[in-house]
Amino acid sequence: ISKKPSENYMRKNVLTIRKFYNWCTDQGWCKEIRDWDLPKQKINRRPHFDDKDYLRLSRNLREWEKQGNTSEGGYKWRERFVLRNYVLILANTGLRSGEARNLKWKDINSQERLQDGKVVKDILLNVDGKTGSRQVVANPNVKVPLENLYRNREKELNKRPSNTEPVFANRNGEEIKSFKKGFESLLNEYDLLHDSKGDKRTIYSLRHTYATYRINEGVSITDLSNNMGTSVKMIEQHYYHALNARRAEEITKMKNTKNKQIVEEDLPWF
Repeated sequence: ISKKPSENYMRKNVLTIRKFYNWCTDQGWCKEIRDWDLPKQKINRRPHFDDKDYLRLSRNLREWEKQGNTSEGGYKWRERFVLRNYVLILANTGLRSGEARNLKWKDINSQERLQDGKVVKDILLNVDGKTGSRQVVANPNVKVPLENLYRNREKELNKRPSNTEPVFANRNGEEIKSFKKGFESLLNEYDLLHDSKGDKRTIYSLRHTYATYRINEGVSITDLSNNMGTSVKMIEQHYYHALNARRAEEITKMKNTKNKQIVEEDLPWF
């Protein structure tokens, strides 16, 4: 018995056929576009780190790195050092793993702007991902992990690393292909591999965590989609848990606070 094609596989094929018929119509070979209904796409909640688990992760990263100096840690301090900074950078930029892998020192710069009468420097990352090239505005928290990686590489080489060297490089200056194994070991060590619903977390969960935090902080969906290199529709589909909390906060606003009732205790049916 042949295996039934997945919904995603069917969707991709229908979209490809649609493009073909559009092209045929443009060439005048077809009078009208023949169409097929797209299979319904199953929307899954994407596993991320909530406040409690992200705090546990960030607090244990340095301890995990220190253990790399011991036999228990397999004397893999360098690998764990790079992984720690990799995790912090992805969680504060929303980069895809492939975008981070291709990131070079020349791709990082800054811009100045005025905020509350003070000059603030934003860190900008020029990335090349699956949706093309874009400039990512990073959270200020990426400054320290970026400096950590640069200073360590400078120490290894006894000189400044080349601007064309990957940010996440091995001792030979070559890009590290994958952090998957090390990241999974880290999460296993601190019982963080699965979220509260039992879904397995991956490196991509850092991107989802970034998106959730940005939405909770009030960043507009349009700005967020541009910064992450994705569509507004994709964010609405996969981050409804954060968007619903935002909507609730906006919808329940009242000008007259005297008339506002605050629910402090659970309702009887909860």
